[in-house]
Amino acid sequence: MHDNVCTNSGDAFGTALMDCFHGTETHYIVEREDGFADPSTLSPYFADYPEWGQAEKRMHEFVRGRVLDVGCGAGRHTLYLQRLGFEVVGIDKSPLAIEVAKQRGVKNACVVSLDELVVDGAPDLGTFGSVIMMGNNIGLLHSFTEGRNTLKRLANVTSSDARIIGTTRTPGETNNPDHLAYQKWNRERGRMPGQIRFRIRHRRLAGDWMDYLILSREELEQLVEGTGWRLEATIDGDSEFGGRSYLAVLCKE
Repeated sequence: MHDNVCTNSGDAFGTALMDCFHGTETHYIVEREDGFADPSTLSPYFADYPEWGQAEKRMHEFVRGRVLDVGCGAGRHTLYLQRLGFEVVGIDKSPLAIEVAKQRGVKNACVVSLDELVVDGAPDLGTFGSVIMMGNNIGLLHSFTEGRNTLKRLANVTSSDARIIGTTRTPGETNNPDHLAYQKWNRERGRMPGQIRFRIRHRRLAGDWMDYLILSREELEQLVEGTGWRLEATIDGDSEFGGRSYLAVLCKE
């Protein structure tokens, strides 16, 4: 049914960001694999520091050295850290998101996904002292197995004292029956409760399906064990996307 609406595949997320940047759009659609669809606001992707959630405002306290901004979107975190004097490289798999980020003043941004970062043929971006995964972008670890592999690969592009700083939220902290039913379905399929398979829709565009992982502190501790990283600290706070979230700080063992 939804495929009849979204007849084209493409950069739905980037197109939505570009439309918002030019003042012609305020929302996009998140479509989950079970048919649940939610109109989501684009404004948080352009939010300045005073509008960030409580946990995200603590991010800069843990950043050190050269910074990789994973899933940088419109570049809000990159721009903030640039103003603080950090050298930051923003990456995103969306070409139009990278174009928006550059037009907003991001100095160094590259069209590459986290999954592609350390595979053959990916651009050599150098070594980083910090990797930030803000806006709940710890979700880009995708799943328990993929997440562990990604963390091990990130060790290859980071310094010996590097940190990963990101936000996520605990999947069980919801009363929404649709979300609870989906988490139950995930458990029945042997997936993590907060492993969400979704795609972005905008106008007649539909992005690729992807897995996005939200996880509790206990689940995050289990995921990072044996990857060369450990969970150093967590900070609770409200999210600018709505609801509660927490900031997680990983450091190398």
